[in-house]
Amino acid sequence: MEERTTIQISESLRRRIKVLASLRDIPYEDLLDSLIDVFETLIPFKTEKDFANFFEENLEKFGFKRIIEKRFGSSPTYIVEDIEGKRKNVGFELFAKDFERHKHDLSKVDCIVSLFSTVDSIGGVPVISLLKPESAKKVIGEFGNAKHTTVSIPSTLYKKIGELIKDTGFNSVSEYVTFMLREVLSRKDEEKGHEPLTEEDVEHIKRKLKALGYL
Repeated sequence: MEERTTIQISESLRRRIKVLASLRDIPYEDLLDSLIDVFETLIPFKTEKDFANFFEENLEKFGFKRIIEKRFGSSPTYIVEDIEGKRKNVGFELFAKDFERHKHDLSKVDCIVSLFSTVDSIGGVPVISLLKPESAKKVIGEFGNAKHTTVSIPSTLYKKIGELIKDTGFNSVSEYVTFMLREVLSRKDEEKGHEPLTEEDVEHIKRKLKALGYL
């Protein structure tokens, strides 16, 4: 049997991983293995150096005209001229949030260039990114053509759920409600078909919520 170890992660990240693992009903380790498979398959550049080569050959895609100076290994990584002829100090990362993780000085750069980013700016500094979550979701949506409908709930309940899912792995109220309904229906299908909820069912749901950190 392969030797096992432990890693230290933040509580907020643990919750996000727990939600994703719960949605698939698999252990954390299997989830992380799947995430790495997806990363290695979909991310075209494995290192910052690989991405840098692409950046230097495709400056116009990022709104730049030419490289004035290159300082790979320090910040700013590049000094460039943009399409308007203005000089810009460019921070450079494969993932935009790594700029903060690497503790670079935001005051030294005019923008951050990255392959992927979930945000448009970091500490007030604009982020120029080739890939963003919305573009990936659009592509997947076009292939999947998933069917959705609308369910009305009281606005007070909507707001309460919105507060409940802050700093968790749920990205929206709809995602949370869908998850909980699937949990309920899954339990009913496994045990008793489509009979009304019993006290035991309610307690099971409460235990699920408590395990995920919501109660």
